Amino acid sequence: MFLAGIWVIAAPRAFYAHTPGLNIESVYDTHLLRDIGLIFLAFGVGLLAAFRSAPAAIAIAWALVVYLVAHALLHTVQDLVVLHRPSLFAIDAPAVYGIAVLGTAIAIALVRLEPNIRVQSPCRRV
Repeated sequence: MFLAGIWVIAAPRAFYAHTPGLNIESVYDTHLLRDIGLIFLAFGVGLLAAFRSAPAAIAIAWALVVYLVAHALLHTVQDLVVLHRPSLFAIDAPAVYGIAVLGTAIAIALVRLEPNIRVQSPCRRV
């Protein structure tokens, strides 16, 4: 995520040109691409920082899973309902669905490695 974020921020046109399906589904927009790059960069920094704390790593990993699965669902709806192009599944598979599955597997592995760790809520009851 960290490296992808740097790539999108530094060279949005190259990212747009080399990301399968992106130039089929959307019009080039530097601002939007850099926004996405910042999201990738933020998750990447969070994941790197979380290596120092198991509860933080688990919380950030699950936040990333929420994003990745929601992103995959968005692509599914867009490919099937909006664009009526099921052929885009093949284009989306590695970059969208594959990463969502990988991220979920990593989050599950973190929980299994640290079964006694509970993520603390930032809001405590008084």
